[in-house]
Amino acid sequence: MNATTAAPSRTYDHVARVIRNRYIRETARPNPSWAEIASWMVQSIRPTAPPNTWRSYRNAIKAQSRDLEVADILSCPPVGGMRVAPSSKAYRSTELTSAQLRTLSDWISGRVTELGDQAILWLRATMYTGLRPVEWMSARLVTLEGGQFGVRCNTAKAREHRVLAQRTVPLTHLTEDQISEINQMLASLAPLNGDTDAFAVHYERISGFIRRCARSCFGEAGPRPTIYSGRHQFKSNCLAAGLSDAEIAVLMGHMVRKTQGKYGHLNPVSALGAPRPLQDELQAFMAMGPESPLPPENP
Repeated sequence: MNATTAAPSRTYDHVARVIRNRYIRETARPNPSWAEIASWMVQSIRPTAPPNTWRSYRNAIKAQSRDLEVADILSCPPVGGMRVAPSSKAYRSTELTSAQLRTLSDWISGRVTELGDQAILWLRATMYTGLRPVEWMSARLVTLEGGQFGVRCNTAKAREHRVLAQRTVPLTHLTEDQISEINQMLASLAPLNGDTDAFAVHYERISGFIRRCARSCFGEAGPRPTIYSGRHQFKSNCLAAGLSDAEIAVLMGHMVRKTQGKYGHLNPVSALGAPRPLQDELQAFMAMGPESPLPPENP
C-alpha cells in the first residue's frame, strides 16, 4: 500500500470508530454489527447531515465492513442538510412559538427518522408544562380537585430552601388532545423505568437530534430553538396570562428573583394560555420567607 492510499484508509478507520462509539453511546447497545450501525445512520444521521459529511461517513463504514448488505443499506443519497457551524448562545432562541414548532415539525416530517415524533412530542410537552428535561423522569399525571388533570414532578433544583421539593403544573389551559400528548410523552419514558443512565442516554439523543434539525431548518445566521426553548415559551405564556412572579416561580420550580432574570419575555405567540398554580403550593411557597442571597445558577 502506498502513501496515497494509506492516508484515506487511516481516516476511514478513525471516522468509523467515532461513528461506532457514538452508536454505542446513544443506543446503549454494545458490540453492534456494521449492518446495525448502517441502519441507525440512515435513521439518525442522514436526515440532518450535510451531503459531504454523509458521503464521508458512508464511505468509512463501507470501507470497514466490506459487506454488500451494508453497502446496500447505505446506498441512499444525502438529503441536503446545511453545514453545521459551531454552536453559540447567540443563536439559541429563548422561546418556541407555535410558528417555529410548526416549521420544525414540517421539516422533520419530510424526513424518515425514528426520533422525529419523539423530538416534537418532547418540545410540545415542555411548552405545555415548563418542565426541565430531567424533571420528566419523575413526572406523572395526577387528578386534581374538580376532576382536572395536572403533572406532578420532583423539582430538579430543590436544594434551595425557597423552592418546593415537588410541584404540580395544572393542565387546565390545555385541550383534551394536548393532554393526550402529555400522556404520550409520559408513556414514551415509561420503558426507562426511572433508570438515570438510560434516561441520560435518551435525553442526549433527543436533545442532539433537535439541535441538528434546528440548525438545518432555521439556518446558521439566526436564533434557533433548542430542547429548552419550550420552557422559555411557557414563561412567556405565563407573563401574557398576567401571572405574578410568585405564581410563575411555583410553576417553574424557581425562586422569584431567578424567575425574573432567567426566562422569557412577553411573547405570547403560542396562544396556549397558562395555568394558575395550586393554592396550597402557592401558600407553602409564600410561607418560606424572604429570599436568601444564593448565587445565581444556570436554568
